[in-house]
Amino acid sequence: MKQFLLFLGFLTPLTASAQRRYWDVSVDSLATGRVAHTHVAVRGRVTLVRREQDGDLHIKLVGRTGFIVAECIPALPCRVPKVGERVTVRGIVRWDAEHHWVEVHPVEWMSFPVGAELP
Repeated sequence: MKQFLLFLGFLTPLTASAQRRYWDVSVDSLATGRVAHTHVAVRGRVTLVRREQDGDLHIKLVGRTGFIVAECIPALPCRVPKVGERVTVRGIVRWDAEHHWVEVHPVEWMSFPVGAELP
């Protein structure tokens, strides 16, 4: 019974995140740092993909005038997009004080462009 309850405890966060509301915002509005929503869906063009020493994957998304960094973590891995692709990411908005930019960290979901290979 204890193992079953532990299993149910593991599923609870997944069920809750499936019910979560993601607010559609543009890269440019998110980059201003003035978006009040914590959970967002943002679409942009990939201009940089880099694996960090801690295992995180940084994906720079640009809009018309601004950029944000989408960060995939090892616990929630995502497909490595190609530079030039337009992707949508969903996740939690954070201000990265070290780098002075807005992040979606962690990315909880990423779109797959038509014809893209699945991970």
